[in-house]
Amino acid sequence: MLAGLALRMAIGATDDAPSTDETAYLGSGLSLVGGTGFARDGHPELHFPPLVPALVGVAGQVFPDPHTGTVVLTWMTGTAVVVPLSLLGRRLGGPAAGVNVAWVAALAPGLATTPSARGAGSEAEYTLLAVAATWLAVTTADHPGRTRLARATGAGACLGLAYLARPEGLLLALPLGVAVAGAAAVRRRPGTPAVRAAVPLMAAFAL
Repeated sequence: MLAGLALRMAIGATDDAPSTDETAYLGSGLSLVGGTGFARDGHPELHFPPLVPALVGVAGQVFPDPHTGTVVLTWMTGTAVVVPLSLLGRRLGGPAAGVNVAWVAALAPGLATTPSARGAGSEAEYTLLAVAATWLAVTTADHPGRTRLARATGAGACLGLAYLARPEGLLLALPLGVAVAGAAAVRRRPGTPAVRAAVPLMAAFAL
């Protein structure tokens, strides 16, 4: 994970100018954080979803230079994705697979250099939320009772936030809901509909 962070920081250090998307995110995000609404150039923001603008708006308040704040946010979220990816690899293939996936997640250009080089694009935040939702959904059947409920609810919450980062997050809700219900069908008690297992996920996503 430290190797992944170092690589992302090295690439991000060369990002001296905001991208086109970043200027839009900063404009609407700083407006939102400043209390003048989710707007850009004096008009309501109707193109980009609100999550990433809100995050970069907060980051822009923390650091003296708003662009630096957005680059640091990309470092952090891009590095954090290593954790759910490695846990997903461990769940599917065992400890060795988890370690191998962690190295790939830390160093693969599509996850490391591309999002970092694009400044405040929404790729890093969306990937973190989508992968976290997938891991939580996959592992719901591994736990009984409240833990299973918490994981299904967490998967739905991550999906909802992914949708607020990029609209294509909406497309993940149905397959992950089906996956949770399918896993529950394998271990369900007689007389308990498997589809009930997906209700917490879908409810949290809708909320």
